Amino acid sequence: AGPMAEYIMAVMLAWARRLPITLELQRRREWPKGRWNILRSLELRDATLGIVGYGSIGREIARLASAFGMRVLALKRHPEERRDRGYIEPGLGDPEGRLPERFFGPEELHTMLAECDYVVLTVPLTPATRGLINADALRAMKPSALLINVARGDVIVEQDLLQALREKWIAGAALDVFSTEPLPADHPLWELDNVILTPHISAITDRYEERAARLFAENLRRYLAGEPLLNEINREEGY
Repeated sequence: AGPMAEYIMAVMLAWARRLPITLELQRRREWPKGRWNILRSLELRDATLGIVGYGSIGREIARLASAFGMRVLALKRHPEERRDRGYIEPGLGDPEGRLPERFFGPEELHTMLAECDYVVLTVPLTPATRGLINADALRAMKPSALLINVARGDVIVEQDLLQALREKWIAGAALDVFSTEPLPADHPLWELDNVILTPHISAITDRYEERAARLFAENLRRYLAGEPLLNEINREEGY
């Protein structure tokens, strides 16, 4: 949850501060005329962030976004369940579900999307979430909004997203996951100038193995002691 939430903040800051354009100008050794207009930044403070899937990852995103002064909205399959049931390191996340200004149920997805400047997808891939972000959902979003996907590629209908990006239904997308991975070299997403693409690495840091081992060791201790395990899968819900 921690590294992925930091990735989300990095992507939002990069988008808001126009870093992709700035890095391209640096590569070209260009100091542009009218730079105040070309590189005019957005502020995260007072912007609205919608988190689709308010589990442990979404809750840590909410904690960091709140520190930036963002307004947080959250969508959950069971919005009445506010407490976090997943594993989270001490001091992280939103265990009691107090940070979002409002919770939405799945049937209210489009209502929430219409309010958001940034939309982050952190849902598991299940029959209920496959194709969740389709043409109708994308048209419900603001034309100025950024869509960020760190969930699974098939949560989005990729062809609908391509159309939305080309026709500027939304401002852009930051994608760490794709329907086909590795993303083929001839995929049209590579050609768009309003996307940030990363190769499914949002959780990977120099401490990934350390954290995984610590969680495994704790679950082994619990197993031997006959205690409930962390991060158990609910087979009926599929995650």
